[in-house]
Amino acid sequence: MRIDHRWLSDIEIERSKEMTRQAKDRPRRHHHVPQMYLRRWAAVDGSSRLVRMTDLATRESDARNPDSLANEPWFYRITADDVDPVEVPDLWFEIHMSRVENDAKHVLDSLDRLPDGQIRDRNLMTDLAVFVGLQSQRTVRSRQGELDIDAGIRRFGVRNVVGEPEMLPRLCLFTGRHYSPDRRDELADEIAEELGDRPLISDADTGAKPRAIESAIGVWRNTVVPHLLVQRSWWLYSTAPLATCDEPVIYIGGRKGRASATSYTFGDAPLVLFPLDPGRLLVLADFTYRPTGPFVLDDADTAAINYEIGAACQQFVYEQDGSGIAAGLHVPPRPVFDPISATTFWESVHPPTRWLPGEGPEWPLSRWSVEAYLAADRR
Repeated sequence: MRIDHRWLSDIEIERSKEMTRQAKDRPRRHHHVPQMYLRRWAAVDGSSRLVRMTDLATRESDARNPDSLANEPWFYRITADDVDPVEVPDLWFEIHMSRVENDAKHVLDSLDRLPDGQIRDRNLMTDLAVFVGLQSQRTVRSRQGELDIDAGIRRFGVRNVVGEPEMLPRLCLFTGRHYSPDRRDELADEIAEELGDRPLISDADTGAKPRAIESAIGVWRNTVVPHLLVQRSWWLYSTAPLATCDEPVIYIGGRKGRASATSYTFGDAPLVLFPLDPGRLLVLADFTYRPTGPFVLDDADTAAINYEIGAACQQFVYEQDGSGIAAGLHVPPRPVFDPISATTFWESVHPPTRWLPGEGPEWPLSRWSVEAYLAADRR
């Protein structure tokens, strides 16, 4: 399924490629969280343009210019031995994202003028889905996930990957097939052949990064944006002082618990949170949750959400200088994970989370779940 939107269109992608071909400037510093987004955590009164960055592992903290935050050199550069640099200009996706961000700044600013409560403007929701969906796929953790998938497919083979019991039912759903255990081998053969026939941007050993970027773009355009528009309701809440982080799309409420890696995906997380600024939160709920008023979250709710932001981060939490949020966040470290030690593809692409089964606090905002409403009615 493809949503009709300017920034998802082949026309605009080709335009970004042509702009890259003609450009003399070659930006080296690539931001995986946009500067214009992080600037929303600078002082409201303009007294400081700096944002406080805290490394949750080392506890090192410093007030920094947003330009120096959340970036890697050449992070989105697309090059490989068999990639034609004329057909695929190496920095086109970086250029494309900068164009998306220019529009997204105005979209985020428009939210500042909206009251708290449910968002019903379809055009606004579509613009937001494009930006939030892109953010979910452009981070360091997302890149590593795509690289793990690429390495796992090459290690285990397409047919073996497709045939894994955790994979086949999901792939049937994704490809529009009815899964039947009686047709397991037949379905696996069909899907493996279909996937094997799909052209890749690169087949070279040096092409893992281009393949990862191409996959992330496809997931953004074809899966995430449609999911956010079709399967989520959109809500605005005011909060007490709120942080953000280097993985600002936050997944909470997964029914398999904190220890399950799939709890932190669009498919399994009933609530997706996106901090908008130090006092505003965007909430995306699936059909199993019913957000309700008052649309101002109290200190306890905000503290619980800030904890989830800290737990979601790859390394850094960002906040308005003087808030003191990160100083009070203490989450378990992420275990060291080597995909090579995995014995199945599924295991190789699902690194362990911060928690063992049963560990960690209750998910915040669980009172909004349909189950909680039904339990209250029974009482």
